[in-house]
Amino acid sequence: MSILRKKQFSFTAISAFVLITLLSLLSCSSGGGGSAAPANVSYTVGGTVTGLAGSGLVLQNNVGDDLAVSTNGTFTFATAVANGAAYAVTVKTQPSGPSQTCTASNNTGAIADANITGVSIVCSVNAYTVSGTVSGLAGSGLVLRNNGIDDLTVSANGMFTFAAAVADGAGYAVTVKTQPEAPPQTCVVGNGSGTVSGANVTSVTISCSSYVPRFAYSANSWDNTISLYTVNAATGQMRHNGFISAGTMPYSVAVDPKGRFAYAANSGDGTVSV
Repeated sequence: MSILRKKQFSFTAISAFVLITLLSLLSCSSGGGGSAAPANVSYTVGGTVTGLAGSGLVLQNNVGDDLAVSTNGTFTFATAVANGAAYAVTVKTQPSGPSQTCTASNNTGAIADANITGVSIVCSVNAYTVSGTVSGLAGSGLVLRNNGIDDLTVSANGMFTFAAAVADGAGYAVTVKTQPEAPPQTCVVGNGSGTVSGANVTSVTISCSSYVPRFAYSANSWDNTISLYTVNAATGQMRHNGFISAGTMPYSVAVDPKGRFAYAANSGDGTVSV
């Protein structure tokens, strides 16, 4: 072999060695043919909101990247998160009008080669109690009612609270279902209706007063009977106390000459006005 051909062979061998070495280095730098994702790949974080009725809901991811949500459905944070990094979705601001409490689940973890879509935000409307104060109660059997269904028996003066809370934004209407007896009383509701607005209702008042005998009235005087009534000294409201014969009254009662009715005013002094 000539010197020229030896040199050509030597150059070819060196070139092949260099090429093989470069290919080997490139293979090593890429993980030996593996499929690991590059370090700079990132993915989005999102999920679904349900039960939202109010306004002002704001979510956060990793204590930042605020996202205002106004409707139920899917959401996605604007800032993507690097592969392998952590995410943590929280509620920054709860909704109002009506006020609600929204809770997050499936909301923490680490990015693993895919977008996060399973975060769940579930919202429910807050509910508040309806309560107030009873005064003047002397009888027994007082029953209050809220919204036509929630009955509450009250046996003493002081604070009362209905058992069923009322959703924020809903109405309440307190009434007296059963008036007290022994002694008979009339209880009147004050501040008894309105709309729950982000707080417990505490301003309902129940004022009770006793009936006192003031007059008698005969609705069926043609059969010589008298219908006895008492009147509430505070409100003027009348209550029927039954029928008796005219001759058994503890004070004088006269029957209307026209056979219609008899009216006893100032019954405490035994006089009768017809």
